[in-house]
Amino acid sequence: MDVLAVQVLNALLYAAVLFLIAGGLSLIYGVMRIVNLAHGNLYALGAYVMAWAVGVAGAALSGGIPGTAPPVLVLLLPAAAAVVAVVGAVMEPTLLRPLYRRAEEYQLLITFGLLLILEDVIVLAFALGTLMAGLAGAVIVPIQGAVLGMGVDALVLAFVVVVIGGLGSLEGALAGALIVGIVRTVAIQYFPELELAVLYLIAAAVLVTRPAGLLGRA
Repeated sequence: MDVLAVQVLNALLYAAVLFLIAGGLSLIYGVMRIVNLAHGNLYALGAYVMAWAVGVAGAALSGGIPGTAPPVLVLLLPAAAAVVAVVGAVMEPTLLRPLYRRAEEYQLLITFGLLLILEDVIVLAFALGTLMAGLAGAVIVPIQGAVLGMGVDALVLAFVVVVIGGLGSLEGALAGALIVGIVRTVAIQYFPELELAVLYLIAAAVLVTRPAGLLGRA
């Protein structure tokens, strides 16, 4: 019974994280009609900013003694959101707004280019920042490490969620996140080698039967 309770909580936690990522992707498409391939790396940028800020402040406030940083560091949570908001505020008028009336292929090319650029910016900025602050090994977030490639991984899973739930639908993003969260938790528990394959099969089945997604609008 305890194992079941832990697995349920794990599934709900993972579904909540997925909903935040996929919900943003769906909201951007629903309001702006843009499929933003750079969405995953904006999420990664927020993770790195938060981890870096906590690492720097924690080292300063704890006197460099690991594990003694005060709980007040939770107040730094808005820092990551603020940085990503500024990046988004610059991206939209300069790169995305001119493409609103163009074919979706232009949007995909521009946002894919942004994905690659943000990946390199993250590598450069935080590699140098970590060396300068002497914080190597301190870049972590509560659920997983802030590692290279996390943005692409998040983007892939977010697309699986919106394919299942329906692109442009927040209700669909919630339903898709719950399905992916539960299926992923069960797959990792019993057959981890098939985790992604099962998710892709579910997404393919939804595309065949309901191309707009479970709660999407045709």
